[in-house]
Amino acid sequence: MAAILKKAQKPNVLLVGPSRSGKTSLVHLLARQHPEWKIYGFSLAGILSGTPYRGMAEERMEQIIAAATETGSILFFDEAHQLLTHSELVNQLKPYLSDNPNFRCIAATTTEEHRRFENDRAIMERFTVLKINPMIKDDQSNAFVKKANEMSLKHKISLSHVLVLQAEKMACLLFKDTCLDNFIDLIDIACVLATDQNCEEVALSHLITAASIHSGWDPNDIINLL
Repeated sequence: MAAILKKAQKPNVLLVGPSRSGKTSLVHLLARQHPEWKIYGFSLAGILSGTPYRGMAEERMEQIIAAATETGSILFFDEAHQLLTHSELVNQLKPYLSDNPNFRCIAATTTEEHRRFENDRAIMERFTVLKINPMIKDDQSNAFVKKANEMSLKHKISLSHVLVLQAEKMACLLFKDTCLDNFIDLIDIACVLATDQNCEEVALSHLITAASIHSGWDPNDIINLL
């Protein structure tokens, strides 16, 4: 995806995959890997919010596009198929998607809704499609273990295999679509808590506290999830 966003022409990505296949997590991971890129997420509901009068949504979209172009930011439209129900907003985007070298866009849609894009040839010509397949369990677990090992080395503290499995379960239950991204945050916070207490290994109590801090859930409710 990073290579497409670096293209000189039409640096736009359309992520297509089943629900909960990790499309949003992939964008979050991209932002972590490229901190020099500013990626801002938008939804149709957010654009339409507070725009009761005709033309207000279009004015807001124009402001979003102008800001992204001026700053070199990347726009991320989740559930992008919903935008296609508002042709005036799509028509605003089209010229920038093809002709402006300072404008970059990531859109995400489900496999089922992808056909809406296929029916709009002008839009499809402006995007490179990346199909996202859901990770099978073994592949997912390997990704979690790899990230946990990286955090262990970074914080110079031990993480047991059992604790990593518990963190994976917590992240997937609490955050669902973005479980890998939030798993990294949970492990990171838990490592900080354990290090501050001069512990040599992260304990389950650290992980539960980290999950409570990160999610806003009550610790007892998190324990009940496990």
